[in-house]
Amino acid sequence: MPDDKIKLPRSSYEELCKIIKAYGRQTQPASLDEVSSLCAMGKTAISANNSFLVSIELIEGGRLKMPTKKGRELAQALEHGIPEPIERNWARVVKENEFLDKMRIAVKIRGAMDSSALEAHIAYSAGEAKSKQVMTGARTVVDILRAAGVIREHDGQLVTSESKPL
Repeated sequence: MPDDKIKLPRSSYEELCKIIKAYGRQTQPASLDEVSSLCAMGKTAISANNSFLVSIELIEGGRLKMPTKKGRELAQALEHGIPEPIERNWARVVKENEFLDKMRIAVKIRGAMDSSALEAHIAYSAGEAKSKQVMTGARTVVDILRAAGVIREHDGQLVTSESKPL
C-alpha cells in the first residue's frame, strides 16, 4: 500500500485496542453490531477505524469482518495484558506494514523527533487533511510504534530502539 493513501485510525490507542480485542473474540465474520456489543463502543467509532485495521492486516472481509491470524494473535496478547507478547505482535505489524515502518525510519533518519513533529509527519505522510480526528489517529500511530518497542522517549525526544530488532 502506498504510504500516501493510508487512512489513519480515528480513536485513541486504548480505544483501538478495545476494537482489536473485540474482533479477536470473533470466530466467524461479524457485523458492526456484534463487535460494538463486545467492546461497548458505538458502531460509528468502530467503522471509522476499520480502514486502518484492514490496511495493517489485523482484520479482513467486506461488510462482515473477522480477524486475520495476525489480528487474532495481537488481540490475544492485548487481552492478557502481557507486555512482551504485546510488543512482539505490534513489532510484527510495524515490520510488515510499509507505512508504519516508514514512520519508524523517519525517526531513525532524524536521530530524534519530538512527539508533535512525528504526529505532524504521520498526518502529512498519510495524505490526510489536518483535523482533530486525524491528529488523534497520528498520536495513535505514535503509540503503536511505542507499543512495538521500535521507538522510545529519551530526554523528551522520540528515538528509535535500534537494540530491539524487528
